[in-house]
Amino acid sequence: MTRTHRGDCLDRAALAAVVALILSAWISLILADVGLYPRGLGAYPTFIVPIGLAIVLWRWLGTGAWARIDRHFTLAIGGLVLLGAPLYLRPHEYVLGGLDPGVYLSTATHITRTGAILWFDTDIAALTADAHEAVHGPRLAPGTHVNRLKGFYMALEDADVGLITPHGLHLLPAAIAGGISAGGVGAGLFVPPLFALGSIVALALLARSLAGAAAGVAAGAFLLVNPLQIWFGRYPAAEVLSQATVLTGILGALLAERRNSRWLALLAGMTLGIGGLARLEAVLPLMALAAVWGCAAAVRARSGVMPWLAAGSLGPLAHAVVHNLIVAPFYVAGQIPGARDGLPVWVLPVGGAATILFVISLRRTKASGYRRWLAGGQDWGWRTAVAAMVIAFVWLWFVRPLDLGGETSGLTREASVSIRNRLEALPRLGWFLTPAGIALGLAGLVLLARRWTTPVTSLLLVSLAIDFALVMVDPRIHPEYPWAARRWLTMTVPAIVLGSGIALARLRGALAVRGRMALPSRAAAVIPAILAIGTLVWTVAGWGPLATLREYRGATGLIHAMAADLPPDAIALFDDDLAGWRYSAPMQFIGERSSFILYERPGGPDAIERALTHWERAQRPLFLFREGEALALRAYGRSWLRVRRFVPQLDEIVLESERPPRSTRPYAYPIGMYEAQRA
Repeated sequence: MTRTHRGDCLDRAALAAVVALILSAWISLILADVGLYPRGLGAYPTFIVPIGLAIVLWRWLGTGAWARIDRHFTLAIGGLVLLGAPLYLRPHEYVLGGLDPGVYLSTATHITRTGAILWFDTDIAALTADAHEAVHGPRLAPGTHVNRLKGFYMALEDADVGLITPHGLHLLPAAIAGGISAGGVGAGLFVPPLFALGSIVALALLARSLAGAAAGVAAGAFLLVNPLQIWFGRYPAAEVLSQATVLTGILGALLAERRNSRWLALLAGMTLGIGGLARLEAVLPLMALAAVWGCAAAVRARSGVMPWLAAGSLGPLAHAVVHNLIVAPFYVAGQIPGARDGLPVWVLPVGGAATILFVISLRRTKASGYRRWLAGGQDWGWRTAVAAMVIAFVWLWFVRPLDLGGETSGLTREASVSIRNRLEALPRLGWFLTPAGIALGLAGLVLLARRWTTPVTSLLLVSLAIDFALVMVDPRIHPEYPWAARRWLTMTVPAIVLGSGIALARLRGALAVRGRMALPSRAAAVIPAILAIGTLVWTVAGWGPLATLREYRGATGLIHAMAADLPPDAIALFDDDLAGWRYSAPMQFIGERSSFILYERPGGPDAIERALTHWERAQRPLFLFREGEALALRAYGRSWLRVRRFVPQLDEIVLESERPPRSTRPYAYPIGMYEAQRA
C-alpha cells in the first residue's frame, strides 16, 4: 500500500467542493436554528455561497505543495462521475409524509418559507384547550409529546402557543432548503444526489491514498453501481449526508497526516463533527478518535494529527449539543438506548468504564508489545485483528441466524420478523453486495489492518468496528427493505467496497512478485481486472427496481393540484389513516394549506366537534380528503359533498421483510375532496 501519496490537485479540488457543500448546509442550519435563514433567497445567492466557499477552500488548501494531477486517474474519476450523473440525478419524488424522507422535505420547505426549523402553528394556538385532543395524536413514549402531523412533535404544554418540532436532526433539511431556495421543491430533491456523488469521489480518493490508483478506481466504481447507494443516493435520507461527512472527513484526516498539516486536520475534524448534526450515529468516528488518541497517549505513542482533528470537531459538537437539547429533544430522547427496544441502557456506562480501565492498564504496563504494536505493526497485533474479523464474520453469517438462544421459539413467523431481522443482519446485507464483493472487501480490510498503527487508519478501522457492531447488535429499525438497509449506508457499505479496491490492487502486486510463480506484469493485471469486471456485472445484474425506479414521480404535482382547488383560508382535514399521514404534511408545507388529522380517541368526538365548530365560526371553509369513490358521505356530524376526485399515478417499490425487494406497484388509490355542507 502506498505511503507516499500526500495529495494532488484532484484531492485539493474534491475536498474544496464537497466540504463547501457540507459547510453550506451547516451555515444554513445555524441560521435556521435561530430563525434567520433568508426567505426568498433566490437562485443566484444560493449558488454563490457554496461556490464562494469552494473557491476560498481551494485557495486556503493551496498552502504547501500539492502534486500535479495524475491524468489517467483523473480521467477515470471523471468518467465515473459522468456515468453516475444519469444514474443519480433522477431523484425520487418522496414528498409524501408519514416517514423520515417526507418529513425532511416538508421541514426544508418550512425553512425556506419561515426562516426557521421550529413551527409556531397559529391554527393550533387559536383552538381552545378542550379542542386540542381532536388534532393531535396519543402520547409518544418516552415523554409527553404528541404528533401534530405525522413526524411533527408538540409538547402538550406547548399547545397554547403551537410550538412544533420536526422529526429527526435537521442538517439534511437545511441542505435541501438551499436547493428549494434556488429552484423550488424539484431542485431541492437534487441535493442528496450531489452528496452521494461527492461520497463516491471521496471514497475513490481515499482508496487511492491507501493503496494506489487502481484501488481508487475500483472502489469508486463498486460504490457507484451499488444498488443501495443508487437507491438512497436519490432519496432524502440523512445517511447520504452523514456518509459524505465521514468519507470526506477521513480523507482530509489522512492527507493532513501525510502532509503534517494542522490546518487541514482542523478542517477534517470540523467535517467529521458536522456529521453529528445529520444523524446521531455519525458521531461514532469522533468516539473512535477519542479511543485512538487515548490509547496512543496511554502507550506514549505519537498521536499525530489527532489533537487537531478533535479541536476541529469542537464547534460542530457544541452546536449539536445545543441543537439536540433545544430543537430536537423529542427525537433524541427516543433514540437513547433503553428508551426504546434497542440496546440495554447499561451498555454505555459499562463499555465506557471498560475503555477507561483498558487505557489505565496500558498506561501502567511495561510490556513493550503494546508500544511495538501501535508504533511498528508487530505481526501478532494485526493477526489478532484478522482473527477477530474472521470469527465475527463466521458467527454473524452462519451461526447467529440459527437462533441458538431460541429467541423466536414459540413465535409465529409474522411475530418474529423483527427478531429475525436482527439475527440475520449480515446475510441480509449480502442481498445488496455480491459474494465476490464481500470476500474481496473482507480481504482488503484484513490487509488494511496491517497498517492500523497509523493514527488515521486506526481511526478508520475503529470507526468501522463501532458502527458495524452497533448496527449488527440491533439494527433498531422496522425490517422492511430497502428502507431498513439505510443503516449500512454511512460506513459499512463504503468500507466493504474500499476493502474490495484494496484487495484487487494488492492481488495484482502479489501475482507479479511471488518468486518462481510470478506472472508477467500484463498477466498479473488480467486476473484482478476479471474479478473487478465480474463483480461489477454481477452487481448491475442484481439492480432490479433499486436502480431503475424513480419512486413517487409526480407526487409534487399531485399535492399542488390538490391544494389549488382549496381557498387560501381553507382547513384541509384528513382521517387518522395511511392517506392522512401521507397527504397532510405536504398539504401543510408544500400546498400551503392548513391541514389537520382528526384523531378519534375516547373523548375525541366531542373535541372534534369543538374544533370544527371553531373553524366554522371563524368562516374557515372545511374540506375533507378521504380515499374512496363516494359522491357524498356523512362524517364527524356533518354532510360532505365531493367536489373533486384525484387518482394518483405514482409508482412505489414493494417493501419486503424476507427477501430483497424486486418488484414495484402503482400507488393509485383514488382520493376524494369533500366540502362540508352548511346546515
